[in-house]
Amino acid sequence: MLTTDRIKALDLTIGVVGLGYVGLPTALGFHDAGFRVHGLDVSERVISELQAGRNPGDDPTFDNAIPNDERWTVTTEPKIVIPECDVILVTVPTPVQENKRPDLRFIQAAGETIFDHIDRGKRPVVVLESTVYPGVTREIWSPLIESRGLSEGVDLDLAYCPERFVPGDPNHGVRQVPRVVGATDTDIVKALAELYSHLTEGTVTP
Repeated sequence: MLTTDRIKALDLTIGVVGLGYVGLPTALGFHDAGFRVHGLDVSERVISELQAGRNPGDDPTFDNAIPNDERWTVTTEPKIVIPECDVILVTVPTPVQENKRPDLRFIQAAGETIFDHIDRGKRPVVVLESTVYPGVTREIWSPLIESRGLSEGVDLDLAYCPERFVPGDPNHGVRQVPRVVGATDTDIVKALAELYSHLTEGTVTP
């Protein structure tokens, strides 16, 4: 279970699902803070580039920033990394459709992947960071959890911490912007506030 003591001791494995312009800097930030990080992406090209130590994206900030040590793992295989994670951050895209509503299929797919592979004994915290409207976490993920015989607060916890940064802007990156954390369990909220304080110099509001 996630606790502030474990976070302060850096005794935590963090999973990041989606290694794009949000997920990659987030994963790198937590790795640089001293945590074990497992990155997961459906793109074989992205994973191949990262495994070779190369930046898979267009932001030159990360050209020489890809780790190569025992605290860093990237893969396309959820069964390899998801069961080991204490916290799982979902940073998949939510593109806007023609009807001006967000496309939530990536969030649904990420949830299906995560809930199929979590270790119930760990009681991981699954944090949605993707930009969505209020209620999406329960609307999309709660039915997936129930259909797998899982229970919130017993087998896992859900939380939300929206990413609010400007890709490519060194003054408004993941390590500078303030964050807001929400969850139904107050202890989880406090723990996540402590966790994100290791990532950003900005204020973290529980």
